[in-house]
Amino acid sequence: MDYIVTHTCPVKIPKVLLEKSDKDLEITELNQYLSEIDSKTNYKHWYFGHNHLDEDLTDKHTILYNKIIRI
Repeated sequence: MDYIVTHTCPVKIPKVLLEKSDKDLEITELNQYLSEIDSKTNYKHWYFGHNHLDEDLTDKHTILYNKIIRI
């Protein structure tokens, strides 16, 4: 799989970086399910937007809000 695009993110995304956002990361069943997908899937990059930021958090995880990117 090349890309994963979801509204929210897997649990493992560093909470310290998410504190920059105007929304909290609540650990839900969905986040836990996405963590399972994260650990079982080989992908190039994961994009999500729940936290209303435009920032690369890791080499494989990016928060998008206003920024438009070409994939």
